[in-house]
Amino acid sequence: MNGPQMRVSATVVEGSGNFSGRPVGDLVLRGGSEPLRAYEPMSAATFNKSATTQYCEAFAKLEAGEAAAMPAFAALVGLHADDNLAGFHLRRLLNGAKGVRMQVE
Repeated sequence: MNGPQMRVSATVVEGSGNFSGRPVGDLVLRGGSEPLRAYEPMSAATFNKSATTQYCEAFAKLEAGEAAAMPAFAALVGLHADDNLAGFHLRRLLNGAKGVRMQVE
């Protein structure tokens, strides 16, 4: 992923009670075997935009292993070229990746 962007774990999300953000994926950290769901924190205003809903719908397709994930992320990147996370997932899909699990080295 590009640039210094903050990510938080599902444990932080569940404990906050008032979290606004979108899922990044299930990260398997170096030396680990269990994936950790990571999220990108967002302001409430950004979280409530239609682009976030569109991202979450594309992510759900990716998580379900649907072929429709690639065109969903492509459409999102087409509308919001500055969305680094959507671009990241689109590049992953174009390179043959599947699902939301990612090995972090």
